[in-house]
Amino acid sequence: MTRQHIRFSALRSIFWGTLLLFLDFDLNFRFGFSFTLPLLPNCIGFWLVARGTRSLAADRPSLGLLGPFWLALGLWSLQQFFPGLSPHIPGALSLLAALVRMYADFQLFTDLAGLAEALLPGAPLPRQLRSARTAAVLLTTLFYFQDLLLRAPWRPPPASAPVPTSCSGCGSSPGPWLPLRRHPYNTAPPSPGREAQAHKKFRTR
Repeated sequence: MTRQHIRFSALRSIFWGTLLLFLDFDLNFRFGFSFTLPLLPNCIGFWLVARGTRSLAADRPSLGLLGPFWLALGLWSLQQFFPGLSPHIPGALSLLAALVRMYADFQLFTDLAGLAEALLPGAPLPRQLRSARTAAVLLTTLFYFQDLLLRAPWRPPPASAPVPTSCSGCGSSPGPWLPLRRHPYNTAPPSPGREAQAHKKFRTR
């Protein structure tokens, strides 16, 4: 196999791996615990990207240095199978994984742009790859901070319906843990005005 075919196969592997990382189709199951079956697991996407960068290391040695990052991200993505573990993962660890992913993506696009510049001098592809790198990093940062803002501890909790603490005409204050008593003879409790009027008639007699 010629070097050109190796490059083509490596770039194709990187393309499909990156595409898998952006697609997400899951099947959720519950058997006393939550289990998710990803139809397009992220670990396969990271493996494809790592395979492609390893093949291109002969042309761009810095691409070979990304291997440990892809391995760590692939192991981290295994939590995709167990979504119930997400609330128990420390926020600092999630932030570290996000920074590693951002650095790996940034370096990948930078090296691919440098490789294209060396193999295709004068072509617009290196500039397009650097623009895609900047856009990907900015979008990843915005989405991550949006998620942090939505889960911020200073956000007020959603308003709930007020619970009545007294019953007009029942002569009692049941509190929020007791249901309101209904009048035994009428569907609605008598108003205080009618009770006062009946009491006045009884006294005049």
